Amino acid sequence: MTDDIRNRYNIRGPQADIVAAILEGRPPQFSSRDARPGFDCLIVVLRRIFSHFMLGPVPAIDWLADSEKENPILRYAWGLFGDETEVESANRARHQVFDELHSKGLDNHGSFEELCNSSLMNKTFWSQSEFRLTGYHVDIDTRKPVEVSHDELADTSLVKLNHVDHPGQRLHEAVNGSFGVKTKNEKKLLLQPHNPRIVRLMYTPSPDDTIRFGYDMLRHLEVPIIEFHPNDPEFSAIKGSIGYSLLAVVRLRDEQHPTEFVRTYGDRGENLIGEREPPSIVDNCWSINDQHGKYMMFYGVVADVHDLPNAQFPEVSLPSITEDDVKMMKRMECYLDSLLDEDDHQNLQLTPPPSSIPKLPLTEGSQDGQRTGSVDAGRTVPSGGQSEPQNPDISGDIHDKANNANNSNRKRRREAQGDGVNDRQPPGPPQGPGSCTTS
Repeated sequence: MTDDIRNRYNIRGPQADIVAAILEGRPPQFSSRDARPGFDCLIVVLRRIFSHFMLGPVPAIDWLADSEKENPILRYAWGLFGDETEVESANRARHQVFDELHSKGLDNHGSFEELCNSSLMNKTFWSQSEFRLTGYHVDIDTRKPVEVSHDELADTSLVKLNHVDHPGQRLHEAVNGSFGVKTKNEKKLLLQPHNPRIVRLMYTPSPDDTIRFGYDMLRHLEVPIIEFHPNDPEFSAIKGSIGYSLLAVVRLRDEQHPTEFVRTYGDRGENLIGEREPPSIVDNCWSINDQHGKYMMFYGVVADVHDLPNAQFPEVSLPSITEDDVKMMKRMECYLDSLLDEDDHQNLQLTPPPSSIPKLPLTEGSQDGQRTGSVDAGRTVPSGGQSEPQNPDISGDIHDKANNANNSNRKRRREAQGDGVNDRQPPGPPQGPGSCTTS
């Protein structure tokens, strides 16, 4: 299986911040032909959920180990996804997960919605206490809880805000509508708020620009604290609320959008930018404000409703450089390395050897009654001041012979190596984040 973060770091101690940075900044890494947008978006969402409430000095989650044994997606989401060795391990584990999902009747090419809302995810994750929007379903007549399937528990915990079917419905109305007395299978059941750590929202925007919600209207939500009348649960009073902030949003696949994209947010509301952003799951050109689309949104609990972030961070923050820029810089690095590997550069000496330095003639003269002198080219000047005749062509001949030898060596190397070096051209400059086109 993939290298597990929990085997490398103590997720409940001082290293929790390191683990959070890894979970939030490293999506799964894969080749373009191996992309699975639905699966990969789910991994990114799970890692953001893990970083939100499973790290630091918090109680261990007792059901997680059993769920991970049954659900390979949960195990894989704890991967390091770091250096080359870890990436190779993660890729092997990735295909092991695909094989396990196939044995459980799930298609690894399935959409995010199919995988996220599958019975496997419902049983092992979304129906657990930390994700249940409602508590036990209580029969009003018998005052006893009724048995509910994992799929039903997960479905009743998914808030639906559909502005096609219910134009203009407020977010708090959709949330509050999940509670109270509901009739199911001819029984009246009381559904009370359970105050989960994570709230899921399925949002379908209105095609009408005048009533469609923008990003700022969906950044936060609140789950009410409701007190029901003991004798007549039809009557209730809201005593307070618990605040939640947006952690992640996935644009779902539909007729107009053939692939899914994911976006995550920090606790202050800032759009998180990963160490890498695979183009198969990250695109900066879509918005919740778009006319068409369908979105799955994930909200994390905050300590106090008054602690909800007030900073107006933008919906999308562009990276300083793109994936293409990173690839271009790697090509530039390889190009420069190839130049430094040339024989001319390997044999280059910053200073010539002493034997190649011509010696200057020693001359005698008189300066304030003192004798001055210099050194002739390899000969000592006699005391009589007479020097032997010089041959002015010697140094020139040596220089010409050296140049001819170097030129001959370069010619032989070019003939042996072909045109590879001459054909290499340095890559162009970084382009920066590309311009968006309407999806």
